[in-house]
Amino acid sequence: MIQIVQKLNFKRQRGKLYFVDHKGDLVEITPRQKKRKVVAKLRIKKEKGYLYFLNKQGHIARTPMKNSRKK
Repeated sequence: MIQIVQKLNFKRQRGKLYFVDHKGDLVEITPRQKKRKVVAKLRIKKEKGYLYFLNKQGHIARTPMKNSRKK
């Protein structure tokens, strides 16, 4: 079950990967050059047992991890 954490309406660029880092910021990375760039400083409080990502609509979403030890 996917939950939207924050609405951004962020436009993705072709050939770039996006993820939420340990500080809760949205980071853009170029796979071949491995250069990281903070795109949006969101400071999202991450909960243990969830995977945070940028969905197709450009919002930050989360889903429970299947192998998490959360009870």
